[in-house]
Amino acid sequence: MGAGDASQPESGADARRLVEIRRQLAALARNPRKRFSESSRSAPCAWRPLQVISPESGLPFSDAGAWALVAECLERGCALTEIVLEKPAGERAYVMIEPVGERSVYMKVQLGNGTILGRSFHYSDPDHD
Repeated sequence: MGAGDASQPESGADARRLVEIRRQLAALARNPRKRFSESSRSAPCAWRPLQVISPESGLPFSDAGAWALVAECLERGCALTEIVLEKPAGERAYVMIEPVGERSVYMKVQLGNGTILGRSFHYSDPDHD
């Protein structure tokens, strides 16, 4: 994973801790006043829902649609991997790779102080994720 070191997928004590993080992230992703995806030098983002085609509509995901997919994945229990970010150094983020149609979407979110930051939403590229 290019942007940070990956931990192992959920297991044991980590799984119990991530259950609460998963719940928080899903609730925040569903709240338009609590979710953000602005890029900055200290926290670069690759949030590109308009470049990902929804198989249901054949149209690009909207920003709201991308957040809905993030929340649905979290609520459904898809694999969630905690990583340590390079920017900002040492901060943690959470990665999901979810099949969408014939391709997979790479989603990375960061838990803030009562907010969620969308760091990545784009087609998965195993050579660069």
